[in-house]
Amino acid sequence: MIGAIRSFHRELIHNDFDQNNVFSKPFSWYLRWHSVCNSTERELDSILRSFHVSRDLKSQSISPIAIIASTQRFGYGQNGRDWQSRIGGVWLSAALPLSNKSHYSSFVLAVVEGLALQLEQMGVSVKLKWPNDIFINKRKLGGILPRIVIRGSVTQIVRIGIGLNCTNTVPLEAINISEVLKYQPINVMKIAARVLRGLEWAVQNTNQSELLRRLVERRLIGLGHPFPWKGAIWRIGGLEIHGGLRLIRGSEEVICRRFN
Repeated sequence: MIGAIRSFHRELIHNDFDQNNVFSKPFSWYLRWHSVCNSTERELDSILRSFHVSRDLKSQSISPIAIIASTQRFGYGQNGRDWQSRIGGVWLSAALPLSNKSHYSSFVLAVVEGLALQLEQMGVSVKLKWPNDIFINKRKLGGILPRIVIRGSVTQIVRIGIGLNCTNTVPLEAINISEVLKYQPINVMKIAARVLRGLEWAVQNTNQSELLRRLVERRLIGLGHPFPWKGAIWRIGGLEIHGGLRLIRGSEEVICRRFN
């Protein structure tokens, strides 16, 4: 499976070059694939517990890491909520070096946009349900799980978990890519390669905080709609550059942080 993902990754890079797409420079990924695991996040935990891996990743002397599973027994999303991770989806956890700590808060916005750009190349247009769920027509396609940073003096490691419904069975409130594309044949390994390309784009564009804010804000579900927060009803005014939700009530404006 790793060989297939690498092959599709190279194909996507070549397609970008042939079509003169300005996308992103490729990484030399360290990849691990599991047919079944408890959680890709826990598998990544295990790798990063090794001191030399964490040290070398921060110094950028080794490649970014991605753990991909066909099935997770105990996948989870934001706030530890269970995430059904059946065969036919992309379940991935990654660790990447990020040279500027100030860019971490923009990284999730960059991941949203990077993934969206890749999915749009397949004909799949997505929206963001704040803070980090990917939706199509009011149904959940996937989610993004940002994790704690392993801090270094100059470079830090950012962690991101991604789940995408591709051909797997989903509940009524969710949707998969197969349904969106009218059940055309799709290759889950190629979508996994697209996720890697999206992450590459994200890392290389985290310094463009205001551009990312504007790009992702256009994908935001509920812009201008009511939003309950701390016992009051506010109106969604948009996003701020760190990914927080701008809430407006009369002349008052507050920022709802994604990790409150």
